[in-house]
Amino acid sequence: MIHMESKRRGFQVMASVMFLSTLLVGCGEEKVEENDPKQQFEKVMADLEKKQQENEEKTKNQPIELTKDAFTTYIGEIDGSDFMKTIDLKDGVANIEYYASFDEYLEEHPNTSFNPTDYAVAISRRNEILVGETVGVLRYFPEMKSIRIYLPSYNENYTVDVNRQQLDELLGLDVTEPRGDSQWREEFTSPYVYDAQGRERFFETFVTVDRTST
Repeated sequence: MIHMESKRRGFQVMASVMFLSTLLVGCGEEKVEENDPKQQFEKVMADLEKKQQENEEKTKNQPIELTKDAFTTYIGEIDGSDFMKTIDLKDGVANIEYYASFDEYLEEHPNTSFNPTDYAVAISRRNEILVGETVGVLRYFPEMKSIRIYLPSYNENYTVDVNRQQLDELLGLDVTEPRGDSQWREEFTSPYVYDAQGRERFFETFVTVDRTST
């Protein structure tokens, strides 16, 4: 009996040793995997892709009902909105006009904290205003038919007049379709706002320039 108990205890000890050895080997393999540069890189890239996908979902454009209040609030956030002289919305058609100069702005806002440099910086963002912001309005307001912006700029006065049908034809896509930031940047902002050739196509279709003499 004593001999059998001794053998049983010996077997249990051996089994315990084998089990612990297996755990240690497993931990060792896991540690090796954790320290594997390739696997670490793949994990980082997978996490990054997951975060990007989550961000795309969060930043997808959602349609906004076209009311005067909603439109005015939206316009108040776009480039150079502080120097807009008139903002008009009627029957799905928007008309916006910027002040022709800082002096003109100052006449109507004598107590302003803005200065000529602020005005110059705002007006200098011409491409973002004429291309990016006009399309942005049509993107978020599906009921909007067209938008016109008059932007004076020293010796050149710009008028952009974008209607939805022509825009969709030029871009080859429906701008109101929900897209996240990176997809929108890839399909519109990069090729039309920042790329010279795409911007030229947009200007040829929607923008007129009046060059005034000094």
